[in-house]
Amino acid sequence: MGFKKHYNRNLVEWLNPDKTFARLKRLGINAVKIPLPEDMMLPLYQGFTFMTTHPKLKIEEMAKGYHDGLAMLDKAFDAGDKYQIGIYVSNYARAHGKKYDQLNWILGIKTIMERYRKRKSFIGIDLINQPMID
Repeated sequence: MGFKKHYNRNLVEWLNPDKTFARLKRLGINAVKIPLPEDMMLPLYQGFTFMTTHPKLKIEEMAKGYHDGLAMLDKAFDAGDKYQIGIYVSNYARAHGKKYDQLNWILGIKTIMERYRKRKSFIGIDLINQPMID
């Protein structure tokens, strides 16, 4: 099974935002943290440089697959708005990032802020979860 197909199946099977957020509301939970891989945050139309390489992984293909997750994240924000549960996202940057990874990190934060900043359920973004910036 390819990465994109496997990833999308997991999104549907594992995360059902409306059902999950309804349960969180019943449990009295009023905020959640959603970790986002850097690749999911990058705008594909602008182009970017990957410093991370792996002999068996196609990083750019993974980034494109991750972008399917944005539709599910939109649904999570819809459910957060509906059930009055705040969401803050966490940017998982690459450890030991180089210059291009730092630029991608900043671009990803900007992209997510522009996309969600006006949502009622948007609390903020965790800027310093794992960056390794000199």
